[in-house]
Amino acid sequence: MKVSLFTPEKVLIKDKEFKELIVPSVKGYLGILPGHAPLVSLLQAGVLKYLPKNSEKWESLALGWGYLEVYSEGVRILAESAETKSTLDKDKIHKKLKSILEQLEKINLEPQKRQTLEREKLWLEGQLEL
Repeated sequence: MKVSLFTPEKVLIKDKEFKELIVPSVKGYLGILPGHAPLVSLLQAGVLKYLPKNSEKWESLALGWGYLEVYSEGVRILAESAETKSTLDKDKIHKKLKSILEQLEKINLEPQKRQTLEREKLWLEGQLEL
């Protein structure tokens, strides 16, 4: 199946052939194989795992919030952000995550601020999983 992955800043994958995808949706991880039924899903931050067509080795990247569309010819992913292992600065991520966890410990945090911090926390944790 052909897969494309776009962020506002870049195209990470464009019409590449994959045997299988595992994507982080808001309802849990979804497995997608060629011939999957048409689907549109909201994605949450996490790790996207994929098996290239001519390989037996799984690869992965950190995926931010976004949308997934499965259609007859393949899969299209539109994400806020995406990072590969080679582009990550894990020390910087650990520092940001520590700061967010400290902020989340505050009892009187506004609900909208808490939700924003929780989303950022998931994004950072997804990057650290790589």
